[in-house]
Amino acid sequence: MRALREADLQRAHRCWSHPGTQAPGHTVESAGVTQSPNHRVIEKKQAVTLRCDPISGHASLYWYRRAVGKEIKFLVYFLRKDKQDDSGMPNERFSAERTEGTFSTLKVQPAELEDSGVYFCASSQDTVLQSHAVPV
Repeated sequence: MRALREADLQRAHRCWSHPGTQAPGHTVESAGVTQSPNHRVIEKKQAVTLRCDPISGHASLYWYRRAVGKEIKFLVYFLRKDKQDDSGMPNERFSAERTEGTFSTLKVQPAELEDSGVYFCASSQDTVLQSHAVPV
């Protein structure tokens, strides 16, 4: 039996992963942000859902993707449960939500070969989006 090469895997399946080293189906925790599943291989045309649990108390949540052989790209940004910027979402097959202002899901349905890559999630505390001068 020949060894499964990466090229074979890419021809037959889609590979989804979060950064980390744990076994497939487990979560990845990095600096308090938890993403699951760690690694996912699916057939073309299937749906995939990724989950991100931000650091407790962080209102801002971001999704990024590094497609195979490409640079990391911004996908979407949430402030609490409100989507602030989804200008990086590639097309209508991609959707993201953060309904309770806590965890977020990123869905791709149906997934295509070009969606393969490493998906990252990050969180941060509130930032100042606008400032107003106070009269003295």
